[in-house]
Amino acid sequence: MDGIENKYLRVGGLVKTNSLKFLDGNWIFEVVDQNQNSVNVVFSKTLPNLVEENKGIIVEGKFIDNIFVAEIVLAKHDENYMPQSAIDKLKEEGKWRGN
Repeated sequence: MDGIENKYLRVGGLVKTNSLKFLDGNWIFEVVDQNQNSVNVVFSKTLPNLVEENKGIIVEGKFIDNIFVAEIVLAKHDENYMPQSAIDKLKEEGKWRGN
């Protein structure tokens, strides 16, 4: 990892299946790309609700001792995503047409 240690970076991919764990107050998981290259990530804050294994994610932070220490985690969603608050509002107004 010569040259990228301690540089602020953005990494994206999928949360690797069976890698998402909460240990000692930190979220630990792997982000894998389409070529099956993976990065070990540690995150000390609360994960966004949409973070799930085998779903898209973007993390921002720095590599420190070959571990990506994330400062920001963004969950990716598809074009059909709607926040629960918007669904609740549509249901309240009788306009919801989803499941």
